[in-house]
Amino acid sequence: MTFTDYLEILKDIVVSTAKGMAITWRTFVKVTTKGAITIQYPEMRDQIPLGSRGLLFNDVEDCISCKQCAAACPVDCIHIEADKKDASVAPDFTKGGVRKTLDLKRFEIDISLCCYCGLCSAACPTDCLYHTKEYEYSVYERDKHIMDYLNYQR
Repeated sequence: MTFTDYLEILKDIVVSTAKGMAITWRTFVKVTTKGAITIQYPEMRDQIPLGSRGLLFNDVEDCISCKQCAAACPVDCIHIEADKKDASVAPDFTKGGVRKTLDLKRFEIDISLCCYCGLCSAACPTDCLYHTKEYEYSVYERDKHIMDYLNYQR
């Protein structure tokens, strides 16, 4: 190794260190002039961006038990059971005027499996299944992540 090779290596070390320190000092100056970068969660909360997908909610009054959401779900976290309605019973309609031909017995979503892709809400013909802006729903027991929408209290 020659002396000029040694100086080239030394120059590379100094230049790369100077670039890294420039980034560090730029961030330091930004923080000291504008204040803190992070927010003090949970006392302060950041605004949720438009189009974000939070916890799923199903308005079972509008659900026609078509199972299209369960068919569209890539992780099979939606479980629906329905029986045919008795013909002697008066017809039931959704808020949008769609006739319900099935009687919904079970509508559950395992939130711990959900990947929040939005395919289920896009497939819903009555728009009764949708993503809310709720994002805080941590629990200690895994079985509490199974949301039973027939017995759901908001």
